[in-house]
Amino acid sequence: MAYFDQEVFIGFTYAICTDNLIYLLFLAVKESKQSQGYGSQILAQVKKEAGVRPCVLTIEPMDEKDASNRNQRLKHLAFYE
Repeated sequence: MAYFDQEVFIGFTYAICTDNLIYLLFLAVKESKQSQGYGSQILAQVKKEAGVRPCVLTIEPMDEKDASNRNQRLKHLAFYE
């Protein structure tokens, strides 16, 4: 699903939704819109739409110490914690 502020693209989610759960595979916010609360708003919307269904999400593995995007992965982990 795509998310907009007025007509400005903010980001998107890629999820599998079943009667029993929401499996959030990916949440992305446009780089120029990061650190402005949009990611939290999108996640809150996903939770709201889930209702009583649990939300399960995936992030990149943290055990790959030499990953070229390790700092980005740590930032993602901190956001979801």
